[in-house]
Amino acid sequence: MTLKLRYGNFETLTRQGPLPAPACLTRPIYNKALELLAKVDLRGRGIRLVGVGSGGLVSSQETRQLSLFDDKNQARDEKIAEAIDRVSARYGSGAVKRAALLKKEGEEE
Repeated sequence: MTLKLRYGNFETLTRQGPLPAPACLTRPIYNKALELLAKVDLRGRGIRLVGVGSGGLVSSQETRQLSLFDDKNQARDEKIAEAIDRVSARYGSGAVKRAALLKKEGEEE
């Protein structure tokens, strides 16, 4: 995982780190991005760009990381992600959103 920040003066900072385990869901990627961001001192700095990147990707159909522990939520979350992908492919990327990403009435976008 790579986190890229560009400040108002165009200075660019990158931070990298591996995921703790192979992932096919957005949550572990999001958590790693937050972990990398927490290591950066942002006080008093305007940010004009934030980027998150990944590498070493493989198709989840080709390989699957097995766990020593049953994680029933993992299978459920994967089915939800696949359903969201199907709806987005058919109706467009804005057709489905997580409730946490919705803006409250009167809140700026």
